[in-house]
Amino acid sequence: MNILEKLKRKYTDDQIKKLMIHLQKRVDARKTKSNHCGIVFDILHYCDLACIGCGTDARYVNTLIVNDPRPTLKDIEKVFKKIKRYQEKTNKSVFINIGGGEPFMRFDILEVLKMAAEYFTPKSVGVDTNGSLPRSFELISKAMPYLDYLGISVNGLENYHNWWSGNSKINAFRNSTSVVKRLCENSKWRKILEVSSVSTTKNYNEIPQLIEFLSSLGVENYSIHRAMPVGRMAKHIDLIPNSEQYFELLIAMIEAGENHKMNIHLHHSIESIYATLLLKLRTYLPDKVGNPDMASSIGIEPEGLVVFDPWCTTGVWKTLNAGNILDDEIELYDLLETKNGSILDAAKVYTAPNVRCNGCSHECSGGSRIAAAVNYLQDINTDEITITDIYGGMQEVDPACPLYKGEVK
Repeated sequence: MNILEKLKRKYTDDQIKKLMIHLQKRVDARKTKSNHCGIVFDILHYCDLACIGCGTDARYVNTLIVNDPRPTLKDIEKVFKKIKRYQEKTNKSVFINIGGGEPFMRFDILEVLKMAAEYFTPKSVGVDTNGSLPRSFELISKAMPYLDYLGISVNGLENYHNWWSGNSKINAFRNSTSVVKRLCENSKWRKILEVSSVSTTKNYNEIPQLIEFLSSLGVENYSIHRAMPVGRMAKHIDLIPNSEQYFELLIAMIEAGENHKMNIHLHHSIESIYATLLLKLRTYLPDKVGNPDMASSIGIEPEGLVVFDPWCTTGVWKTLNAGNILDDEIELYDLLETKNGSILDAAKVYTAPNVRCNGCSHECSGGSRIAAAVNYLQDINTDEITITDIYGGMQEVDPACPLYKGEVK
């Protein structure tokens, strides 16, 4: 009996059928975005929280407003102009997701979002926030005309979320969920709001209860992100779920979503694995910039480096950059589309089907190449990791895949 069959035997035929229907819908929805480029642009790495597993290693600051942020507003407009030229030259649809740190700590955040909407239309702009600032609701309300996506993180029920937030001076859970509740009172805002959680070994069992609570607030859209061992999460490897726990979470979230009539999904890198293994769907997308997955994005970190994946905005992982978009001589098109021997070009070699996942024959996107690399290299001191080591790690199996290590214990 293969590994996947062992997992499936733990659940009813009806549960597995619902999972397969969910995966088919998710892949079908992504097919409409085949000529699409997602960009996560971190506009600061400061935050009012000190979350245990912050993937960007955002610096906690005891202030509510950052008055001198980097990149500057002028820098941000330079980036937007280059993205716009890239869009016009390639005829690709582009979605700009503004991230951090906590974007709403910037004194000029509304100017940033308005500018993004003017360059790309509100239908192509999103922002992620923790919603815990005293002025979060006021600022978000003013930002809504510029957005088609608003992500607010609620990482568990009250005790867990407040522990995860790392800021004992406030009740982050009450602050964030109060903002969520008020936003859901507006039917238009409710449609573009998506609450998200990072799944860990300590909270995945309470996520169905969290979904029930969020439903009572009026939440319609909910997503579960991966705990990726980059940034501060690299110090908490024990909190990262294994493939069996992720599969359990998939089943539980689908049932909870059905019960509460909510749109729910697990991170695309994991869903793509099961879409291939269960449905034989080809989720590998060879022409995708960055990870070869339909829903993957590239990242731009605050200093302007264009990186292979949004998880690569901190530490040694920033070596997976193609260049600095703030350089006057560099265009985004040159970094992403021309075969100039950049790191992004080299990364394509190591994410090819005959190489990544040690040459696995399934036509899967391979999950997350960064997750595979980090897992492979976790026993090496980060100061000693070279780009050659990273490429070697990108060939390994994503630990969220049930084929990882060949067995489920």
